[in-house]
Amino acid sequence: MPVGALNPDAFGLSLTTFVMVKAVEHTAEWRANILSVIETLEPIRDIYRLAGN
Repeated sequence: MPVGALNPDAFGLSLTTFVMVKAVEHTAEWRANILSVIETLEPIRDIYRLAGN
């Protein structure tokens, strides 16, 4: 099934989604790598880092 990109402004709708990524390691190198990947994803506007359970 083809996937297409829709313009949410054309529908007058907005959507906020939170996705949890559980990391096995928490090194500075891992953080730099994940941020460099996330920066290439246009729809992502904010990134939050949570600690604890």
